[in-house]
Amino acid sequence: MLNDIDYHYFCIKSIAHNILIANGAVFFPGRSYPAMRLKFSQTPKNIEQGIEILGRLLKKYLTPSLRSCNFKL
Repeated sequence: MLNDIDYHYFCIKSIAHNILIANGAVFFPGRSYPAMRLKFSQTPKNIEQGIEILGRLLKKYLTPSLRSCNFKL
């Protein structure tokens, strides 16, 4: 399931929600690595809100019937 995620697209979608994540593949040159890197330079409350938003985005993205639509929260 993790290999099905277009991490570049997901990173762009997260930025649209004011959440900055990095495609984990950039930290493993020459390999395909299904991961995203989270940055934690915010308050605990903002981090919690960001994780909740990412969870909703991932859930919508990974739902097969919603995968092809331009999902929004």
